[in-house]
Amino acid sequence: MSWEEPFKEREKGQEAHYFQQRERELRASAREEQQRARDLEDLSTLTGIEDAQLLGALVAGEIRPDNAAAFDLMPMLRLAWADGPPSQHQQQAIRREAELRGIHGASPGRALLEQWLLAAPAQATTELWGRYARARCVRLDGTARELFHHALVRRARAIARKRWSVLGLGFGVSRAAAAVLAELERPFQV
Repeated sequence: MSWEEPFKEREKGQEAHYFQQRERELRASAREEQQRARDLEDLSTLTGIEDAQLLGALVAGEIRPDNAAAFDLMPMLRLAWADGPPSQHQQQAIRREAELRGIHGASPGRALLEQWLLAAPAQATTELWGRYARARCVRLDGTARELFHHALVRRARAIARKRWSVLGLGFGVSRAAAAVLAELERPFQV
C-alpha cells in the first residue's frame, strides 16, 4: 500500500458526498418549482386571474391557494391599522369575519391573518392587494363586482368605526381611515 492510497480513498469519499449533496439540492429545487407551478395554477383557478405576472407576484408574496381567503381580508386589516395597532374590538371583528370565511384554527390563512394583526402588512403587500382586486374586478360583471366590493370594502368600513365606537355605536372614521377607504375604493372603479 502506497502512501497515496488513503488520500485517494478520502478524495473519492468527498467527491461522492459532493455529488449526493448536489443531487439532493437539485431534487429539492425541482420539487419547489413544481409546487410553485401548482400554486400558480390553483391560485388562477381559485381567483379567476390569468395574469401570469400578477399570479407570480402573489405567490412570491406568500399568497397561495391555502391562505388566499385571508388576503381578501386586507381591506379590514388596512382600516384596522389606519390609526395605529388594531383595537381589541377590531381584532375580534376581523377574527369573526375570518371564521365566517372558513379561516379556522391552525390553517395557513389563520396564521397569515394573525401575523398581520400583530404587525401591519407591508406596503408592497397592500399594493399587491390593489392589483389583485382590480384584476378580479375586471373579470366580473356589474352585479358580481358589486357583491365582491361589498364583501371586501363595505364590510371593512365597520372595522374602522369600531375603533371609535362606544357600546357598539359607531361615530364615524378618522381622517387616516377615510384616506385608506378612498385608496381601497380605487380597484373597484374599473
